[in-house]
Amino acid sequence: MPDDESLFLKIENYETYTRDRNIKSAFLDDGQFIFSDGMFVMIENVCAQNLFISVDVNGIKKRPNAWGHDLFTFQVTDDGRLLPMGAIGTRYTDMNTYCSPTSSDDQNGIACTEKALRDSKYFKNLPK
Repeated sequence: MPDDESLFLKIENYETYTRDRNIKSAFLDDGQFIFSDGMFVMIENVCAQNLFISVDVNGIKKRPNAWGHDLFTFQVTDDGRLLPMGAIGTRYTDMNTYCSPTSSDDQNGIACTEKALRDSKYFKNLPK
C-alpha cells in the first residue's frame, strides 16, 4: 500500500474524457479507499448538497485513469439519493461541456456516468 503522499501524486494524473489534460485533483481528495480487488473510491465533499463519490473501476494502477473511461462520478443529493453524475438533479448535466469529445473543459468527463449507464454503445465510442 502506498503512503499518503505517493497516493496523492497519483491522483494528480487522472485525465479528462478526451485524455488531453489532467483533471483537478481537488475533486478526488477529501477521502479515498481501495477495495481488495483494486477498485479505487474517492470522495469530495464540496458542501452539504455536493457530495461526490468517484470510482475508478479498475483501480488506480491500471490505465486509462480518465473520467468517463474507467473513472465515474456519482452525487449524493441533499435528500439522500445517489445519482450518476449527468442525471437531472446533479451538479453537472451539460453534456456538451462535461461529457463531450469536443470539450476542452478541465472537468470534461465528470457527467459521463449517466450516459455510460443508459447508452449500450457508450464504451464502443470512447475518444482515444
